[in-house]
Amino acid sequence: MQQPRRIFVFSMQRSGSAIMTKFCRHLSKRLGYKRYFYTPKGWKKSKTSRKVALPLDAPEGAFAELAYFDTMRFYYPGTQIEGAKILLHLRDPRDVLTSMFYAFCYSHGGPIKGGTGPRAEVGAEGIDAFVMNMATATERPYRFRGSYAIGMEDWTKIGNLHDRYRHYIDNLLGRPNVTLVRYEDYDLQSCSVAAAGSHCLRCARIYESGKP
Repeated sequence: MQQPRRIFVFSMQRSGSAIMTKFCRHLSKRLGYKRYFYTPKGWKKSKTSRKVALPLDAPEGAFAELAYFDTMRFYYPGTQIEGAKILLHLRDPRDVLTSMFYAFCYSHGGPIKGGTGPRAEVGAEGIDAFVMNMATATERPYRFRGSYAIGMEDWTKIGNLHDRYRHYIDNLLGRPNVTLVRYEDYDLQSCSVAAAGSHCLRCARIYESGKP
């Protein structure tokens, strides 16, 4: 099978995307791909770099011969995805919303400590109110600082959760160059270091070598 020249990974917050990202970063590096990171101003070659390497509309020839575009948690309609190999990694939206509620109100780090101030107030309103806001609100429902792992600060760009899934369904799902990977299909119990969150590197090596 011919090695694809460009690989994109799309996912969603609270979907195990950190695991998928570690796996893909390790494997792409071993296979000789150059990584690119999305920013609203352009593509960076390092996630921490302040310098934009290429504009978002850069032609295919401007990128490395083998280019891996790091995980994006929203749909990106750039011309670079045409003909690229695309990995679409998703989780049941009901579980995503449940995880978002607890991350946003209590567990995830950010400018405001979990379970205090406005985060505690959102928690006190209950999960039902949070779910309706996240799934259907047309404007950003919570305006205090911080994203808290649910994409809040990108709301104007990516919309509510319904919109985020709708963009994936309408633009990616079912295309011949798209492979759907479901969070629910992970077999984390088979990995001896799953609890440490680094099992994906072991799995990547197994995938690459074909040997356990």
